[in-house]
This record gives sequence, structure tokens and C-alpha cells, in this order.
Amino acid sequence: MLLKRFLAVMMCMAVSASPAVAAEEASGTTDATPLLTVQELSRPNGSVPLGAQRVALLTLRATASCAADVRIASLTLEHRGLGSPQDIAGVYVFQNGARRSRSAVPSGKKGIATLHLRGITVPACKTMSIDILGDISSNAAASGEHAFSLVWSGNVVTDPVVPVTLNLAGEAASRTIPVGPSIGSVTAESLSLPNTLSYGSARTVARLRLTARGSDQLITAITFVNDGSARDAELQNLFLETSGHSRLSPTTASLDGDRVRIELQPPLLVKRNEVRLVQLLGDIRASRRKTVRLIIQQASDIEADEGR
Repeated sequence: MLLKRFLAVMMCMAVSASPAVAAEEASGTTDATPLLTVQELSRPNGSVPLGAQRVALLTLRATASCAADVRIASLTLEHRGLGSPQDIAGVYVFQNGARRSRSAVPSGKKGIATLHLRGITVPACKTMSIDILGDISSNAAASGEHAFSLVWSGNVVTDPVVPVTLNLAGEAASRTIPVGPSIGSVTAESLSLPNTLSYGSARTVARLRLTARGSDQLITAITFVNDGSARDAELQNLFLETSGHSRLSPTTASLDGDRVRIELQPPLLVKRNEVRLVQLLGDIRASRRKTVRLIIQQASDIEADEGR
């Protein structure tokens, strides 16, 4: 009887194994061998306006084995579809609502783009979703088809290196189709600061001149990146206001690494060809050796919708 009970317990444990454990068994690895499995997910084809930003091009599901966390250092993508790769102004990684790489322009006939990731580590025995977003050129050919794929496992680089299993979407991959006319956009020009930055509270750490092009724009969020050396809590209590000191956003506690995403509540309406001046304030808690230089790193860091 004791032997039967023991065997029943062992069978139950085998049936309840996690997906990460199942992946290890399928690959012939053991619990001591870190492993990453990446699945390309398909989604319905969609049409987007010319000039659209933050367009979802590909979603990845990354699963780490139970041996250790796995840090993803870079992803190399290849363009697919009948459209020209040059119709894509740039691609970049979003994860958990934040941009995790700089934009890369697809190059060459194959439209290859390598994205160097910031802060993406898949915890052991866990699965993480990673989105590849892109900006469509305002001069893109209408009705061209665009998709992206990792193509092979060697295009997923981990640090340290671990075996990678890649499951491709193949023909099921989604196609993004640009259609006219082109939508409007917001341009941002950085302005000089009123004072030299120093330790203290409520310092003006960035100033912008915002201009709406093509149509009215409703700005919902702006991401600032510190091109200096200050990080995390060395810059605190950040909020956005107009040049007339009208509050535009709630307070964000601190930088997240080298950047901060400020949500405008309510969104700021900028009419076509109108210019609005805004400024970012915060508490500087960094030493004199640290520097603060907040910039808009790429156009899609200004999140805006067509104004109504």
C-alpha cells in the first residue's frame, strides 16, 4: 500500500509540471541548465494611417526555465511582407508599458534591425510578454504589407549566453498595412534652462516648445530620458506644468533608471500649428559629480492622439 501511494504522488507531480519544466524536458536540459523559450505570437492584420507611431508589429512571449533568471541583451529582427522596409521609420521594444530600447531603422534589402534592450530579465519559471512597436513613415507606400520576425534563435542574444528555443509565427504572422492620408504629429524643441542646475527642490530640469503639425493633437504622455549620469532617486517628485505654472500632470516619485514617463491629466490639446511651452520640475538629490540633462530621445516618446 505504501508503495502504491508513493507512485501515485510521483505521477501527480509529473502531471502538474510547469510550462518551463516541460520546455526543459522537451529540450533535454536539466533543472541546472538555464534555458529561454521565445514564441512569436500572431495577431489579426491591421491597417494604420501614414505617419502612425507606436504601431504593434510583433508580440513575443519569453519563458525562462526554472534554473535561473535570463537577461535578454538584444533582439535582431528581419522585415517580412510585400512593402519596402524603408516605409518603417523605426522599430523599438516596449515591455510593461515602457520603452526598453532605442529606435532602430530597418536597413538593407532584408530590413534588418538590431535592438539593444534595457532592463529586460525574465524571472526563472516565469513568462514575460515583449512588444515590438514601430513608427510608419508619413511617406510610406499605401497598401504595402509589413511584418517582422526573429527568423532564427541566434537573433535572440542573452547575457550570459543560454540556449534559446524559438517558435516562429510563420505565415500566421500579422501584416500591418499603411493607408492614407497621413496623420498629424507633435514636434518638440528643447529650450535652455533659466538657471544652472544644482541640488535642491522644485528645480526646472527641462523646457520644451511643442508644436502640432498637420492637425490638432491631444498629448497624453511624454517620456524624458536623462542624457546625464543621475539615475533613479537622484531625481525625485517630477511633474509637468505650462510656462504660466499651470499644473499638467500628477507627481511621479523618481526616475526609473535613466527616464521618466509623465502622464498628462487631462491630456493637453495643441491645435494645428499652435506652439505651447511646457516645463518639467523636480527635486535634484544627486551629488555634484552627477549630471542632469533631460531630453526627448525619439519622436514617439511624445504620445498623442488626433485632437477632436
